[in-house]
Amino acid sequence: MADVPVHNGSILEQEWDRVAITIAYAVVNHIQSEWDFEQFEDKVSWSTSASTNPDQTTTKLAKYFQSLNLGCLDEPHTTLDKHGKVILWYLPNLISPSQVVIVIFSLFVHHLSNISPLSDNAQT
Repeated sequence: MADVPVHNGSILEQEWDRVAITIAYAVVNHIQSEWDFEQFEDKVSWSTSASTNPDQTTTKLAKYFQSLNLGCLDEPHTTLDKHGKVILWYLPNLISPSQVVIVIFSLFVHHLSNISPLSDNAQT
């Protein structure tokens, strides 16, 4: 997917444009599977309650649901079940690296503001 064109709006506006374009591209770029997700959900809940061994559960499910061989996907897309219900959203780079840094920094500052300083009585 090409980079979102830069325009004279604010960075926040550009971020929202990026989100909208990424989601729109994913909706248009969909992959149809042969799975019936509700049937899969029923089998998973039945299999996991009947067995505590994950390998047995995977083997039982493989009898009914062929593995989706999607290859290497690097562009936004949605994966649909056979009825057209979205079972997977793949939205790479939805949030820009600069926004990730801002969120992490904000959480760090918030964490530091909640740490109380040592009391006057404490000696190190």
